[in-house]
Amino acid sequence: LPPRTSCDVSMITAVLMSHTTDRLQTLIGGLQNIAKWSAVGEIILVWNSDRSILETDVKGKRLLGWHNDSSHPLRIFFSLENGLSNCLLNRYHPMIKPKYEALMYFDDDGPFFPERVMVDVGFELWRRNSDVQVGSFPRNIRFVSPRMKEAQQE
Repeated sequence: LPPRTSCDVSMITAVLMSHTTDRLQTLIGGLQNIAKWSAVGEIILVWNSDRSILETDVKGKRLLGWHNDSSHPLRIFFSLENGLSNCLLNRYHPMIKPKYEALMYFDDDGPFFPERVMVDVGFELWRRNSDVQVGSFPRNIRFVSPRMKEAQQE
């Protein structure tokens, strides 16, 4: 077995990214789950669009309310206000300044697993091997070309 710990990190920063209100309902549900996990000390939403989009949407206003509530772990990083363009790599940009060394990344459309045991086990494994990436949440990608449809029917 690896050593008990290779670092003294006890909390995780969860990083998510979005730019549209189309997926906010899914995102809000995921954020509510993540915020309950004891190992998560901070949630950063990298917002790759204008702040006004959140300000004019009911669900967006809810996110802004959490952002402005110091007792909620959500912090919104506004990419455009920080001189960044709408880019998928912004979630990895050092300007987001996560509080914790352990980072966990999610897409804004999930999957957000209700079982935090996977996060706890992954975090424990990372604490024993903190110089490497541990685990991944795979995407469910389905390719539905005409050729594949024909092959499925055979």
